[in-house]
Amino acid sequence: FVNPSVEVNGGIWSLCLTASAFLGLRIWYKVTHKHGMWWDDYVLVASWLVLLTTCILISIEFGTGYVTKTWDNRMLILVSVSSVLTTVGQAWSKSAFAVTLLRPGITEGWQRWALWFIIASLNIYLTITFFLQWTNYCGETPYWWKIPRVCAPYETIANIKVGRNMWNIIMDFVLALFPWLVTWKLRIKQIEKIGICVTMSLGVVVAIATSWRTAWMMSPGLNDYNEWYFWRQGMSMVWYQSEVAGTIIVQTLPVIRHLWRD
Repeated sequence: FVNPSVEVNGGIWSLCLTASAFLGLRIWYKVTHKHGMWWDDYVLVASWLVLLTTCILISIEFGTGYVTKTWDNRMLILVSVSSVLTTVGQAWSKSAFAVTLLRPGITEGWQRWALWFIIASLNIYLTITFFLQWTNYCGETPYWWKIPRVCAPYETIANIKVGRNMWNIIMDFVLALFPWLVTWKLRIKQIEKIGICVTMSLGVVVAIATSWRTAWMMSPGLNDYNEWYFWRQGMSMVWYQSEVAGTIIVQTLPVIRHLWRD
């Protein structure tokens, strides 16, 4: 098998360190300029902790026998935990941006209801996929560390996971459009409006990258068990972490914009 350990570790840790630097600047600016931390900051920090933990687990996986023909229960559990944490990171990092838009005076009426719907739907999908990750496939030998006496067809679980990815993409695009709705009514210079909207809407870049990744992962032959199988799996891990890291980074840019101006 082609071992992608170097590429995977280089990719995920570059993403994690970059997200750490940007998030650190956001928090430092808020604390030193006496703006204080708000709920969106705490959700964003929680998302970063999940990203960090996921990267650690992936490194452990590749350092302790991921690229082998058969996995023992320890490896299967590690992979399941890192998969769940990736889903948590996706949901929480997007929820953090929705929480930012829920700040008093930013949104009102139907906009707030829409944002709460986004938060609820992301976390409901998270809860469903969390339990499915620990559900045995019907017709296969059950694992002792999964939920006992419960099974689901492989196709059902796979389709729900694909649906979750598609929903994440849609939510990225929707959240990227929200700043244009809420900022354009502010009584500030038009160039200021454009600057704020652009920095707050860069999540569309994450949405485009996630769309490309989802299309790539649905391509024929991706799961063919040949010498490149683990390389493709490793690259998908990097892509997943890029979604979480990218979502964190774009949310720091509006604050860092103020730091740059100062």
